Amino acid sequence: MQASLLPVVIEHEFDSTFEGKDLKRLGRGDDGHTYALKRLADHPTLPICEWVGYHLCRATGVRTPDFSIVRFGDDQPPAFGSRIFDAKRQVKQDPGIYERAAFFRPHLSALASIYALDVFITNSDRHGRNLMVADLPGGSVLWAFDFSRAWIRFGMPFGNTEALRDSHTQRWWKLFKSLGAMPDLAQMEKLVDPGDDWLGRVLGAAPAEWSASMDCPAVLAYWVRRRERIDFARLWL
Repeated sequence: MQASLLPVVIEHEFDSTFEGKDLKRLGRGDDGHTYALKRLADHPTLPICEWVGYHLCRATGVRTPDFSIVRFGDDQPPAFGSRIFDAKRQVKQDPGIYERAAFFRPHLSALASIYALDVFITNSDRHGRNLMVADLPGGSVLWAFDFSRAWIRFGMPFGNTEALRDSHTQRWWKLFKSLGAMPDLAQMEKLVDPGDDWLGRVLGAAPAEWSASMDCPAVLAYWVRRRERIDFARLWL
């Protein structure tokens, strides 16, 4: 899955029918697809946290839905759009032990990769309902989505590790470890691979409005020394 090369124009916008405090609106794009919209109007860091989270997934091999910069026909600023995928499955709202094991045990390796990334960007809100299984022609694949409560949402320049304490992320990772998931040390090293200029290029490809509330020099300086966060994530997991 990847980002659209061209911005999508939203032709029809409507209230979200999905759970989630940060997802207020959905939109039908001029490409015929429906998108979950993360807007500046809902929180000033929403679009850029999603943008960086999804791009980091792409850079490290974690699967996500397709995504795009989406624009509107009025004077609204651009939003982040994550494509709604019909051929997907999610675990129930409050799954029992056996249902949870049956749903997630085939995907323990993917879960370990996702949680390594989540801890790196201090995503405090990773739980069973913002993971989905996509049934594709080549087989079933676990996708991650929703980085609204990650990274700079809770602190500059690169998130607040205290946000992980007693979080959804911590509780669900303990559950997945009880099913046999192991920390993905190889995924940790992939976080080094994109290069020191990677984050600057990703931010530069986003609409300028999304970075208006950021201290960009401080964020980019932290990215260069990201090894300290990787070491933290290794110990946390």
